[in-house]
Amino acid sequence: MNGIVWPFVALSPDFFHEKYHYSAERSGQIASVVTITALISAPILGYIADKSKKPFHIGVLVFITEALSFALFALTDINPILGCVFLGIGLSGLAPVFYTNISAFLDEKASLGFGILRTAETFVFTIVPFIFGYMAEYFESFRPGLILFCLSAALGSILSFLTIIILYFQNRKNKNSDKNKTSNIVIS
Repeated sequence: MNGIVWPFVALSPDFFHEKYHYSAERSGQIASVVTITALISAPILGYIADKSKKPFHIGVLVFITEALSFALFALTDINPILGCVFLGIGLSGLAPVFYTNISAFLDEKASLGFGILRTAETFVFTIVPFIFGYMAEYFESFRPGLILFCLSAALGSILSFLTIIILYFQNRKNKNSDKNKTSNIVIS
């Protein structure tokens, strides 16, 4: 999901300037809330994940806050600081919670999980600037492109989350069937 966040952070000052009519300086200050929040919340989320031994559940929180932040930017006129805080929490949770623990809850599917995430990020880095530039030129405004970007980022967060959930439960099912096979062998 980092592939979704960084293009938005780079483009968000223009978006805040255009959508909320903030000055360029104020727009830049608000955009920096994402990284400031990530700076503060990353060690906290990492600590909580280590202590709780439930990184998967905290990973759920990460995806929800990220999707919620993009939905707030695209669909509401709520002060963008709230969306930036949610986006910072989502960004900060990826490394200490999600990436470091993906192998723990996907086991042999970890490489597939990483591959899916990296493919999505690469796709975003490749296609978003192209589409955004085209839309900005066509509509003579940043707003339609960024609203589309925010909606697609929210959808991308949800789809990534669902992919990980599917892989997680598929892996649990495979583990349970392996245990049943082993117990049948021992009983025989």
